Amino acid sequence: MGTILTIITGALSVFNYYYQPHLTLPLHQTISLVAQGLMTFITIIALCAYTGKKVVVDYKVEKPKILTLGFFVALLSTLINLGVVVLLGIKWFGMMKGMYHG
Repeated sequence: MGTILTIITGALSVFNYYYQPHLTLPLHQTISLVAQGLMTFITIIALCAYTGKKVVVDYKVEKPKILTLGFFVALLSTLINLGVVVLLGIKWFGMMKGMYHG
């Protein structure tokens, strides 16, 4: 369930990022940032609550541990969400004026 939740929030996060050029009012940008923060929080909770197998040990070499596909997807989605919330926060605080020609 956690992997599916992180996939959904990751897709919504990418949509939120690509929809940013259409948000011209500061209120809409604030709502977008709050929604992105909420999605990031949900994704982090889902990643922490992940109950599946996280790594697979390669028995030929014994040392390397390879992430399972489900955990890798959840981790990647969390990193994408964190990246988008940082970018939107930078835009909202006015530290990046050239983002989306705004």
